[in-house]
Amino acid sequence: MSKLASIRKEYAIIDAVAKWQESLWYPALFAVLCAIAGSGNCYVYAPVFWIYCALVVFSALFADDLKVFIPPVFFFYCSLGSDLSPEQLLDREASFDSFSTAGLVNFIAAGVIMVIAFVARLAASGAFKRFFKVRGGIFYSMIAMSAALILNGIFSGGASLKNLVYGAAIGLGLLLLYMLFSAIFADSRDCAPYVCASALGVSLAATAQVFFRAMTVYKADLLFIYDELGGVIGINRDILQLSWGVATIVGAVIVLGVPAAFYLARKARYSLIYYAAAIVLLIGSAVIDTRSAIITGAVFFIFCAIFCCFSGENKRKNRIYTLVIILASVGALSAWHVYKGDVMELWLGLSKFLRFDIMSENLRFRYWQDGMADFLRAPVFGVGFDDGVVIEGVSYTFSNPFSGMYHSIIFQFLAAAGIVGFIAFLYHCVEYARLLFTRRSADKLLILLLPAMIIVMSLVDNFFFYFNFQIFYAAFFALAERESREK
Repeated sequence: MSKLASIRKEYAIIDAVAKWQESLWYPALFAVLCAIAGSGNCYVYAPVFWIYCALVVFSALFADDLKVFIPPVFFFYCSLGSDLSPEQLLDREASFDSFSTAGLVNFIAAGVIMVIAFVARLAASGAFKRFFKVRGGIFYSMIAMSAALILNGIFSGGASLKNLVYGAAIGLGLLLLYMLFSAIFADSRDCAPYVCASALGVSLAATAQVFFRAMTVYKADLLFIYDELGGVIGINRDILQLSWGVATIVGAVIVLGVPAAFYLARKARYSLIYYAAAIVLLIGSAVIDTRSAIITGAVFFIFCAIFCCFSGENKRKNRIYTLVIILASVGALSAWHVYKGDVMELWLGLSKFLRFDIMSENLRFRYWQDGMADFLRAPVFGVGFDDGVVIEGVSYTFSNPFSGMYHSIIFQFLAAAGIVGFIAFLYHCVEYARLLFTRRSADKLLILLLPAMIIVMSLVDNFFFYFNFQIFYAAFFALAERESREK
């Protein structure tokens, strides 16, 4: 027995805390802390980061199961608060402008200590040996995507060192995350509910941050957009952006928790709590007012709700919950008809909001046109990430390379990495389907819905290429492969 193990055995309080970290209450604690940190300034988020740091160091010393590192990895990014007002956030030139010097120093220092403790524990536990034993179709497809992304724009006129750096950061980042989570999950106990609870906690924390921001700007009369007569015509979603993401990013993070909520609602003891949490996420997506999140969240909610009515230990309970939702929706529409007028007016307003075609003057179509033109200029390896969107001679790459992306996973692979990159992505999709339909199980289906949501929302945005989304993408693929092996 190691010295640290003997200390844990000797002191009951240490043993109790270490065991508590393996329960679902631990991700719940992180969700509360994340909601608080992301809603405050440095006097709020800096102490929270040091609490995270203390918990991570404790885990590195005394935890039995490496899954206890999942909450800090998942929650860290969304815990970034801001030292700017909502109006100042709109005018910031770079992400780091959101933080005061003291806040920046504190969360970097805490982050460095956490990384050192995490890496030291991984080394001591032998996880790095498992790190290089990862095999399977998803692994090889991620290698293919990484290679294609590294080679982005290699033979185009705009080939540059930046392209190599961007491609390596995106491609190798995803691959290494997948290998890391695969190594962590290899010896973890009952990790699927734990990982799903952590993902759901992130989404709920982001929702809480949006609700808090909405209440703050409402008091300043900045929440709504008004017409010339003073009537409300929409939500000012730009004012709701947080330090860690604009409205589209925040909305996507919110709805990612829907499949995780239903995974838990399908079999957990208190299924009503998780079902209700999924509804809260839909409300959060409506408040942040982004179409991709609203549509994707609603579609996946309906699928998951129907699926859980016919599968799992709680299927009878879930049928009741779903019936209540249907009746409540019918009641709400009836009330609208009685007090507000024709329901058709509501439908027409909703259709106008959701309209997504070239006549709606959506800038994305111009991005996609430029992406196709760039693909035709360099069809094999693409023009590279550094080229970015250029419309009528104006570059749309601003403070970071992501701002100049084509806002579509299809056009991004085609334009930046050419047909080589697109084929690598298609190969990844084939391996995704193979994993889904091999040794089929309800648990694995719900787990794989989260990566599917990222891909679907990335059809009209850049989420697939963002590191914070890659964390969830890689984790849930690694989790699904573990579930497949156990079957």
